[in-house]
Amino acid sequence: MNAALAFCAAVAIFGAVCGGAGWYTRALSVTPLVFLGRVSYSLYLWHYPLFYTIGRKDPDWPVAVRILVGVGGALLVSTASYYFIEQPFCAGRIARARSRRGMRATLRSG
Repeated sequence: MNAALAFCAAVAIFGAVCGGAGWYTRALSVTPLVFLGRVSYSLYLWHYPLFYTIGRKDPDWPVAVRILVGVGGALLVSTASYYFIEQPFCAGRIARARSRRGMRATLRSG
């Protein structure tokens, strides 16, 4: 089963990379999938703590409600994390702000 799943994943990746402008590439270029691809790392980081917290805090909620709240919350938090933490960090704005603060502290102390 694991080998079949790995083979299917390899075929999907190969089709996306080498497929050209076929139906498969167009299907993966749909806006919601592109958005999920952009926030996927943040979603990966945030989904487990949110689902864990929801399961511990409100175990009496129906499973469907916990899943909907967890997925919605994970998408919301991961989107905010992507735009307010990940993007500024990648653009160097956080590092520049830290270096400016360090320079100001050095100038004040000297």
